[in-house]
Amino acid sequence: MDGRNDGQLLFYDQLIPGSGLLGYLNADHWAVAAPIARHHKFIGSTVADQNDFPREALFEALLRFVEEDLASKQAGALD
Repeated sequence: MDGRNDGQLLFYDQLIPGSGLLGYLNADHWAVAAPIARHHKFIGSTVADQNDFPREALFEALLRFVEEDLASKQAGALD
């Protein structure tokens, strides 16, 4: 098995051609996708006790990346 394989796709199918990789999250995919601990206190404290993930910081970083990418493309178009 190739180390670049995420278990769902072959490594060369994981990125769309011409796209960019924003980064890797060092977290469980459920922790990133579903705020279980925030909405279900009992389940969050017993079953999904490692579910806390700073989604707001991730979203802010994503918006900043898009903003900077658009600004650089606009500046390049003006040159």
